[in-house]
Amino acid sequence: MYWDANAESYEAYDPLLGGKGLTDTTYNFEGYLIYQYQDETGANPQLLATYDIANGVGKVLDYQSVQGENVLLPIVNGSDAGLRRSLEISIDQLTNQQLNNGSPYYFGVVAYAYCPNGSPKILMTTHKPITIIPQSLSVGESFSYNSGDFISVTKNSSSDCVVAVKVVDPDALTGHDYEVFMTGTTSALKWNLRNKTTGDTLLHNQAFEVINNSSYVASGFDFSLNSKVIDGFYIKVGNPSGTDKIKEVAMVKDGGKNVTPVGNIAPLVPRSGINVFGSSTTTNSRSWWLAAIAGGVSSIQNLNLNAGEDDYEIRFTDTSNGDNGGSGFYTFSNKSPLKTIITKQNPVGYNRVPLQAWNFIKSKRMYVKVSDTLALGAGQHDPITGKGVFDSMWTGSYINKQRLVQDSAIYEEMYFWQDTASYTDPVLGMPNCRTTDKNTEYPISSLTIATHLLGSLPTPGTIVRINTWKPVKPSDVFSFTATKPKKNDAALGKSTMDRISVFPNPYFGAHSLERDKYSRWVRFTNLPNTAIIRLYTVAGVFVKRIDKNSTSPFVDWNLLNEDNIPVASGMFLAYIEIPGIGTKVLKIAIIQETPYIDRL
Repeated sequence: MYWDANAESYEAYDPLLGGKGLTDTTYNFEGYLIYQYQDETGANPQLLATYDIANGVGKVLDYQSVQGENVLLPIVNGSDAGLRRSLEISIDQLTNQQLNNGSPYYFGVVAYAYCPNGSPKILMTTHKPITIIPQSLSVGESFSYNSGDFISVTKNSSSDCVVAVKVVDPDALTGHDYEVFMTGTTSALKWNLRNKTTGDTLLHNQAFEVINNSSYVASGFDFSLNSKVIDGFYIKVGNPSGTDKIKEVAMVKDGGKNVTPVGNIAPLVPRSGINVFGSSTTTNSRSWWLAAIAGGVSSIQNLNLNAGEDDYEIRFTDTSNGDNGGSGFYTFSNKSPLKTIITKQNPVGYNRVPLQAWNFIKSKRMYVKVSDTLALGAGQHDPITGKGVFDSMWTGSYINKQRLVQDSAIYEEMYFWQDTASYTDPVLGMPNCRTTDKNTEYPISSLTIATHLLGSLPTPGTIVRINTWKPVKPSDVFSFTATKPKKNDAALGKSTMDRISVFPNPYFGAHSLERDKYSRWVRFTNLPNTAIIRLYTVAGVFVKRIDKNSTSPFVDWNLLNEDNIPVASGMFLAYIEIPGIGTKVLKIAIIQETPYIDRL
């Protein structure tokens, strides 16, 4: 069940609080209380849930009269966790049993307002129960989506902005076309939802959900929190939190062969390859992985200094054949490249690494610099402290660090320099080897290759892509169609006639859903909008005709004949005709209770 947000604009000044110097004299909407009732009169209310604004107001205490004494008691037990405007119900709170299709249940939503200085502190709307009858699909009916499905969304850009449309009520989908478009400046964009079919803008100037590698990947969207149900669906729009965040480090070629993407880094964000960042990504067939260690912690964000919105590739080769092979690099001895480091570095030597670094978006090759450290003695190597002997070689040594999970070989850190000029192999003679580099020229930093076995590096032809988040642009437009369910479909109806049933069957004198002895009935279920039911005795004697012309899937027989006289106990045949689709016959057993004449 879900409800509108009409009550949320409630704000009422309390004139009795005026002139008393109080800072708050107004009742403001605070939240919802959801109830189940015993019947449509609101008897025996059972609280199912409380949803309130996240504003510091949770449990509300007020004085209540108990046996003549004023006692401070909780009036509302809010969680202060944020509004929700829907609730999925599968259990009857009154009986603790599963809900039954075709049986009526009674629910209501009560809105409440709060004033900290008011008396009472809480004002509530009245209980107004509504009748809800669970049902299955009717004859000739099918849903395009199930509750909880996502509707496919197309976009006109490469943005990583995520528009997630989650179906709440598949029966309420309109079949209309929708679009999400942007308003405002690049630094202050808002999103809007328009029904393209009708031209109505349904949501205006909405704030983005913030998504990044630390929060979005871990939790995804909470679709029910602070969300309104629009035409049967929720919609959330998430935008990366900045332009300097690494999204993923994924292998797209393995020894020259394309890699099939596996898994997701987050809901609705597909991978472009197999994740190779962190030791948990190793497999029996691959013993190497990439890491970025800073301060003893390996984090994907340590790779990123000024990546912007470009993507990058690490192309593994060999170290021969000059520029056609690995990259020439030069080493530096200043160890703090994320602080003052990459400035004023005097290279201590030149050599090669078995890889090339490329700006994939700009198709531009980058220079490689290596932080040069070597053995401390006894086979130990510490890439964190930077202590050791400099030899202008790109080397790895065994270490035992908890951050790498197990004993491993870790190679010296690499920094990729994106010069304004075209790449020139430094070993073959790089022009103007500067000593005053700028940090902004290093989009990727602190990259480390680790292996289980020293020398077990990626085979030539392996390519790892470093992808960055691409934030939304003012021109971005996202579109989708909320395909509506089929109703009274003739072709489908012919194959779904067996959905029609009647309950209770047999009928034994009465059942729990009847109100009194004057309202006896059995209920036909899962009917389309139009149907004709003719009732006969087993001897073929006509009993009654019922014409159904309504959107309800149910119709009741009151156990009376055409003359409004109660039928006798016995077997009856229901001949059900659905125009344009077909017919179905049901047998119904009726056992009437012993009749007693009421005395006046």
